[in-house]
Amino acid sequence: MRAFLEPVTVELSPSGVPLRLNWQGRTLRVLEVRDVWEAGGLWWQGQPNREYWWLVTGRNEIEVFHELGGEGRWVLSRCAD
Repeated sequence: MRAFLEPVTVELSPSGVPLRLNWQGRTLRVLEVRDVWEAGGLWWQGQPNREYWWLVTGRNEIEVFHELGGEGRWVLSRCAD
């Protein structure tokens, strides 16, 4: 498992489920959503809650998140080869 914490562009379905990720010039198609959960941010520092997605692509399993109520920016958190 490797940690990245790098911005990633996520293409969502109309219902809000990630379909594709664009990261470092590569497009990764989401084959399966393994898990979705919400975790609290550092509320004492004013951070909002985050929504995490554990996704299966053709090559990897990837964890991405975005801040709820924020700008909608997605971050690639971790990747398992």
